[in-house]
Amino acid sequence: INKLVLVQLASDVTGLRVHPESQLVPTGSMAGFDISLSLDEPRTFARAVDVRLNGQLVYQVSVQGRFVPAEIGASTHELAFALTPESVFDANVPKTVMLSNAGTAPALFQARSSAPRDFSVLPESGSIECDSEVPLTVRWHPGSRTACEGVVTLEVQRGEPVKIKCSAKLQEAALKFRETKVDLGVVAVGIRRSKRILLRNRKPTDGYFQIEPPLPDILVSPMCGRVPGSSAVEL
Repeated sequence: INKLVLVQLASDVTGLRVHPESQLVPTGSMAGFDISLSLDEPRTFARAVDVRLNGQLVYQVSVQGRFVPAEIGASTHELAFALTPESVFDANVPKTVMLSNAGTAPALFQARSSAPRDFSVLPESGSIECDSEVPLTVRWHPGSRTACEGVVTLEVQRGEPVKIKCSAKLQEAALKFRETKVDLGVVAVGIRRSKRILLRNRKPTDGYFQIEPPLPDILVSPMCGRVPGSSAVEL
């Protein structure tokens, strides 16, 4: 058209936004409009946007889309913790779960533990970009109980929650010194005297020990270690 044209796009549908709503288009030129849609619930959407030239309705543009809830995937939905020779004296035992988002928009989540004294989780909240993964660390804090269970729940914004079942079990062991008193007798100044004592395990499962630091002048070796089931070690 060999004249200046006013192009207007309009829609009264909630959540459907057109920007800008109108433009003056010179002869031989083009204009672009951004159409965005935001819905609060999953559903299929199909509506029309009116296109007017100089105030006259000339045609309609169909806007369609299918809105699905945010969905976070987990590499596992169950974690079983146990002490190993490498972790037996650690304050906590960590495990990692990979969280993924196969959607087309970032997925927001908040994580909580049903038994925070036994199982903690980090991060407690976060965002996963589309088509990517982030690590979630769950830590077991061993205590006096031989077995414990809990659930880590991820509350997904505009999506279904994700649950990760956690369980932990301590092997029972019964370690006991054969002697409850160590008598080194009379020791001359400057002379070192040693004595061996037995630490027995009366259970069939392996037991682990750690010696609390004694007085500065008393040395114990080894300070920690493993006692096989129904066996003994010398200190």
